[in-house]
Amino acid sequence: MSIIECGNVGYSYDLGVTKVLWDISLNIEKGDIVAVLGHNGSGKSTLIKHFNALLKLQEGRITVADIEINNETNVWELRRRIGVVFQNPDNQFVASAVEDDVAFGPENYQVPRDEIGEKTRQALSRVGMNGYEKRLTHTLSGGQKQRVALAGVLAMDPDILVFDEATSMLDPEGRRELLDYIKELNEESNKTIVMVTHYVEECYIANKVMLMKEGRLLKAGEPRDILGDEELLLSSGLRPPIATQIYLELKKRGIELDCCPLTEEELVESICRLS
Repeated sequence: MSIIECGNVGYSYDLGVTKVLWDISLNIEKGDIVAVLGHNGSGKSTLIKHFNALLKLQEGRITVADIEINNETNVWELRRRIGVVFQNPDNQFVASAVEDDVAFGPENYQVPRDEIGEKTRQALSRVGMNGYEKRLTHTLSGGQKQRVALAGVLAMDPDILVFDEATSMLDPEGRRELLDYIKELNEESNKTIVMVTHYVEECYIANKVMLMKEGRLLKAGEPRDILGDEELLLSSGLRPPIATQIYLELKKRGIELDCCPLTEEELVESICRLS
């Protein structure tokens, strides 16, 4: 069942002079993890900002959780159903203390006051930040800030989570931790995840990749099909993950692995099965 549907979506920031989205049509199914992949300037962030009506729809049609986004009377319900974690968590904080920031969403949606505290504690616990309730957000590390920003979204219990370049300010360890948590969250709750990224290495957790270039959707498919197509990626200014590059080079030399690996771990396992 589709939870996000886009039909012939187009958008321009300057009244049609320079279009940044061209005729985008796509479907995202409930429970999917979708990586919207593309180089900087490909239009991926512009696209997902339509999903919760941060940008006004100019051309085409978008439905999110059976809500037509261009109906302004639906905006509050729409933003309750879809939560967004942005690139810089500092831009997302609205309170100085962690617990106040996480409680902000439920308070604004008139959740009963006796339930807000429990929702706040549960959300912080889910991201491993219980015990940080009284900490000031500016004293946290980058990874901790991103977890608190995510907790603020989870406290609203949305059906869809969108991560807009949410790993770009994290170190490799923090990035891997967040990706693992996204995968775990999807498996435990069947929440739909949309992950905007220009890092091909992050797409291994997705079950679908949507590749964008210059405002157009070039191709959508399974990660191994997209990331294993070196020519397609190079045409988009990207390169396959290192593990996939090694697989493709071995293939050119007549050495066939049993599958196209997306991670170093998969590469090692495939090579070991050769012997």
